[in-house]
Amino acid sequence: MISGKDKVMLKNILNGMTVIIMSGLLAVSLFACGKSSGKDSSVNVASETVSLGDKAKNVQLTAGVQKQYSFTYSFPGDITEKGDYSINVQSTLANVTLSAQPIAHNSGRFETFWMIASGLVKEAFAAETALVTVHISYAGDPNVCSSPYIGQDNIIGAIGQVLTGSKKKVKPSQEAQDIMNAGAFDICVVATPPFDAYVTLSGIDVDFEPCATPAGDIAGTWSGTYQCTNYGMQNDGGPVSLTITQNLDGSYSYIDDGGTAYHGHVCGGKFKFRGGKDGVYKESGTLLVSGGSATKTSEWQSLNSVMGGRCTDSLQKN
Repeated sequence: MISGKDKVMLKNILNGMTVIIMSGLLAVSLFACGKSSGKDSSVNVASETVSLGDKAKNVQLTAGVQKQYSFTYSFPGDITEKGDYSINVQSTLANVTLSAQPIAHNSGRFETFWMIASGLVKEAFAAETALVTVHISYAGDPNVCSSPYIGQDNIIGAIGQVLTGSKKKVKPSQEAQDIMNAGAFDICVVATPPFDAYVTLSGIDVDFEPCATPAGDIAGTWSGTYQCTNYGMQNDGGPVSLTITQNLDGSYSYIDDGGTAYHGHVCGGKFKFRGGKDGVYKESGTLLVSGGSATKTSEWQSLNSVMGGRCTDSLQKN
């Protein structure tokens, strides 16, 4: 027979573990990307589970100690050819496993709960809420955990219940999308767990909207001005010109007036691209087209030093 004191103690432990599950989940789910009841019911939305492999497996959390966990992730395939995307938070919650010891494989997400509190699983537990801060930056950024491109969300859950998020979906900001267009990016989650545990997130459920009809023919020469806010060097700006061509496979490419080449795809009025100058810098971003005008935003990073920045171009089609 479990005493009242033991019940209170186990309740506190289990509530603490619930918060740890929520902390481990948001390590990626705010930024990267359905298959369960949380999936969008629209027939036009393509849902898929993006596997994380061992990227977020057996993440060790220590009670009361702030955890900063970061890793580099490469999105499978070419994300520039897909439509707008969002993270299906509710569906992704089913991909979480909590354990008292490291796991060899991804087991049931509540396995440890049942082992620790088999005599209490039928009792009601108050739902717990956790706030997790997630940062995203370019691949290799040593300061990813302090990146200005952040997201926050509340995840709510209780033992024996399916965890839920305060938002059904999370759509990446334009800044985050520009970074993700590069294909590889860094993610950092910052959280202070209330209990020792190991958390594993096996995959993220992503909903992709279909690509709309391109907003007119974007091929041709575009000119205007650019402005870059940089780190490691002075800000810069001035006139800019670029020439866009459509390829036989339906993709698009462009070369700027400095001879740097880029490649990507058009979905609706968005041209998502990646490229850069070989051996010098890489750059990825989005060209938003509206009639004969366009706004281009991009993130660039030096391949040889700690320099980079975010650029915005205002363009007109010639």
